[in-house]
Amino acid sequence: MARMLTIGTIKGDDAFVVEKVVGREEMSRLFEYRVDLLSEKDDHLAKDLLGTNASIYLEMLGGADPRYFNGYVTRFAHLGATRTPAFKSGHGFRYQLTLSPWLWFLTRTSTCAIFQQKKILAVVEEVLGRVSELSSFEKKLTGDTEQRDYCVQYRETDFNFVSRLLEQEGIYYYFTHENGKHKLVLADHPGAHPMLPEGPELRYSASKQDAVTLRAWIHHAEIQSGAYAINDFDYNKPNTALLKVASKERPHKNAGFEQYDYPGEYLEPGRGSTYANIRMEELHCQYEVDRGSAVDRRIRVGHKFKLVDHPVSALNQEYLVLGHQFTAVNNVSSSADGEGATMECSLSVIPAATQYRPPRVTPLPSIPGPQTAIVVGKQGEEIETDALGRVKVQFHWDRYSTGSDKDSCWIRVSNPFAGKGWGAINIPRVGQEVIVQFMEGDPDRPIITGRVYNGENQTPYDMPAKKMITGMKTRSYPNGGNDQFNELRFDDSAGKEQVYLQAQKWLDFRVKSVFKEWIGATSNTYAAGSIMAQTGNEYHLTAKGDMFVTSKDGKVVVKAKDDIMVYTANALGTEAASFSTHMAPKVAVTGKDRLDLYGDDIRITGKSKIDLKVGGNFISITPGGIFIKGTMVNINSGGSASEAAEVSANTFKDAKLPAHAMNSEGGSKSPPPQARTKPQGYKGQASSFKAAAKGGSPLVKPCAEC
Repeated sequence: MARMLTIGTIKGDDAFVVEKVVGREEMSRLFEYRVDLLSEKDDHLAKDLLGTNASIYLEMLGGADPRYFNGYVTRFAHLGATRTPAFKSGHGFRYQLTLSPWLWFLTRTSTCAIFQQKKILAVVEEVLGRVSELSSFEKKLTGDTEQRDYCVQYRETDFNFVSRLLEQEGIYYYFTHENGKHKLVLADHPGAHPMLPEGPELRYSASKQDAVTLRAWIHHAEIQSGAYAINDFDYNKPNTALLKVASKERPHKNAGFEQYDYPGEYLEPGRGSTYANIRMEELHCQYEVDRGSAVDRRIRVGHKFKLVDHPVSALNQEYLVLGHQFTAVNNVSSSADGEGATMECSLSVIPAATQYRPPRVTPLPSIPGPQTAIVVGKQGEEIETDALGRVKVQFHWDRYSTGSDKDSCWIRVSNPFAGKGWGAINIPRVGQEVIVQFMEGDPDRPIITGRVYNGENQTPYDMPAKKMITGMKTRSYPNGGNDQFNELRFDDSAGKEQVYLQAQKWLDFRVKSVFKEWIGATSNTYAAGSIMAQTGNEYHLTAKGDMFVTSKDGKVVVKAKDDIMVYTANALGTEAASFSTHMAPKVAVTGKDRLDLYGDDIRITGKSKIDLKVGGNFISITPGGIFIKGTMVNINSGGSASEAAEVSANTFKDAKLPAHAMNSEGGSKSPPPQARTKPQGYKGQASSFKAAAKGGSPLVKPCAEC
């Protein structure tokens, strides 16, 4: 006899008799066919059938080509012995299996992965390629997808990842079936849907009950928002307005309510407009949804038909099938002549002219708390950054990391304050561990908020012994050694408090107004080279005690454009191996009471004249002669001259040498992160998968007798 339903499995075309099939098909959802089976054998095992391909044959009416439901066995159950008319013995064994699409296997694979500089569709195709020996898909797309600088799959199945990306872009899918295989069809426009292959029309009749007539039809309409607004922010172009609004008028009251969402997941105004329209279409494809029921075998999700003979003429139009649920009960009796087979179904549809968009029901992964990561850069580079001071990192969960600048997008770094050309900056270096948080928990939007030490990169001061120290210690770039660094350190040890500052090369101070310095004890300055000081006005030095200036190996030069004045309330002494003074044009020396010149040999030379004068008496020596004039001139006539007072030798002290500033020790270079060992490919490429994918088997043939 001819049965309405037969099934071909890896066990063969006649290993099972189909008792019943309960099927569920929906747009942008995985189909599922639950199949109740009978067999004369009791040794069918799950390990033999799970993961293999199977095809259900459905006999169509009117001589039309048979219809197939193809899928992979994802569940299998042995239900025990039963009495059944399917076999002449009257006895058999009951089994149940579930058929699912190849896409279902992506629900059994999950990972963490980063995609960069790719369009969304390219990301989807790459993920589908992970099961390339199973996958079969077709693209019926008119729109382009967004180019993402950075897109993260985080702790989610491949199926969820692909689903949420497609939902974001307004791309939906359905399946087509053949004997031995099925195909995923990606679509984004009404023209992507063919008419039902057995005929474009479905007839409605509330009274006539046959296998080609819709017996129930319900028209639903529901208010949707009249406008959808989305917004986002591009920190590269912070003044760019990204707010976009899409609207759709409906001819009923209270139709103008607006929905608003942020962030819209876009950075270009044009893409924002596209997303706003997609969100609007997502809402309004639910504005009118019709539902029907029938015993028709032709209904297919993703296909169109025209409803005819409905008493409400406005409903006689073309529709797109979104959902199809059916229960097919087979004629299993070994003696009956095809009687007893039934197939009841329900369907949900929208007007075919309506742009369908999938609802965004797949949850986005969220990272609610902070994570840490390791800074990466180009090979051999110690600091890798860009114009915004951003860096790239290697996340601990990234199994595909190369340990290079290809591991992540540029990530902004939080700083104490950030102005327009002013603020604070400290670039994390390659190999350092940083704290990463995510805007609204979105893995696609990381931001670095801090840094931490670890077992490899330890603190610049030994802890906990130096727990009282606060400070910053840098490292010279590039290729700085352990003793090459700048440092600012605060030691809060009671009684030994200290502020320590080290500049590896230059230390520059620029004070645009007043610089004040107060030192409670001693100030020490040591320069291995020279000390230069210059003022734009006066220069004052005051010492309460002695003041010493010592030049150990050179001269002391004092030069002034105007007067040089030396004042002391006591003695002014000089001591030198020789003493010379050269001044032009005049030199004046005045002693208020007396002026003494004392020495073993005193010489006075005037090139043109020497005068000695007391009152009106004088001696004048010129090249022309000696002239003496006085009230009385006595020569060898008694009297005596007073001796000049001998100047006692002064005791000069050298200036004390300054104490040296204390030294500090540097740190070591952070090692760059290493490339990760890439995970092996999925094990889904079992031999049965290969056979099913390559050969299109198992083939199912209708049988005249079973």
